[in-house]
Amino acid sequence: VGQAESTLTCLACQESTMVNLQNLLFRKPLSKNWESFWNISLPICGSSSIEECIEKFQKNETLTGEDQPFCESCQKKCDMTKSLRLLFILTKFNTSSFRISKIPKTLLLHLKRFSSKSKDSSLIKFPVDSSLSLGSSEFKLSSVINHQGKSTSSGHYLASVRHNGNWFSISDEKISSLEKVESADAYVLFYTSQ
Repeated sequence: VGQAESTLTCLACQESTMVNLQNLLFRKPLSKNWESFWNISLPICGSSSIEECIEKFQKNETLTGEDQPFCESCQKKCDMTKSLRLLFILTKFNTSSFRISKIPKTLLLHLKRFSSKSKDSSLIKFPVDSSLSLGSSEFKLSSVINHQGKSTSSGHYLASVRHNGNWFSISDEKISSLEKVESADAYVLFYTSQ
């Protein structure tokens, strides 16, 4: 399990507050909290690499209307900017402020391929044999869950698994050698701390 914090900035008074992300969902007053996470869900629309997906995940979002959080300084609900940043994954994308303070032993990166109507089958490039650097930690890809099909209601899941340095495809009871791991069907990436 990893731990993260997020920052909201009130557009009225410019006060910034670290918040528990669940407070946004349930419209609770802002407070300083750490948020545990098991995976990171990354948007992929128009992306070609995991780095671009992470950059999109970190884009600032303005919360307005029904999504307004309560500002402690203003003592009312206000428009706010929600900023996220994964400091230890890609330091070149450090324009916002989501920090992961505890690096998990296994990092799950979920590619958000499905909308209510269809599946985005864009090929997203990701490190397979090279490491993903996370601060002072190195992560190595250990497995991938792939979804073959057009929607969440139909299709088949396959696993690509690294074992003793070799890659294998697992489909139900069939296991076969795998030459290419990157696929437009990649859905969840499992990186293990080295």
